[in-house]
Amino acid sequence: MKYENDIIQFITEKLNLYPEIRYDNSANDQISIFTNHDHGFDIILYSDDTKSILYLGDCHIDFEHTDHDITALIHLVFYALVGKVKLEVFCKNDQPYKFNLHALDDDGDWYIYKSMKSMCYKFWHKTSIKQLQNRFSAEFL
Repeated sequence: MKYENDIIQFITEKLNLYPEIRYDNSANDQISIFTNHDHGFDIILYSDDTKSILYLGDCHIDFEHTDHDITALIHLVFYALVGKVKLEVFCKNDQPYKFNLHALDDDGDWYIYKSMKSMCYKFWHKTSIKQLQNRFSAEFL
């Protein structure tokens, strides 16, 4: 894929096969895919000429426009939709401060794919943890 719109166009074409999946691609450089239940997360992809930023809930990952990164990005979007990726959100005083993005391996075991943590949070407050996972039944890849 050569341009950022190719990535968004590819994802849109796959989503069009599943009318139960709500999304908005009205902006040139963005697509937003909305979760289908309270314990899921929205997916937002921003793209420019050289890189893309993928938001899975409040967790974000930057991708360069290399063949490897584009393939990883597309797989991550579709795996996040069907529940092969889940998000563990750590909160202090109901404010998210840490995110673990878990992925399912070929053996059916979960592993931490990415982790992100804020530098500014109220460490003395009690920690609560939320597990978020989408559950669309679709076959993308």
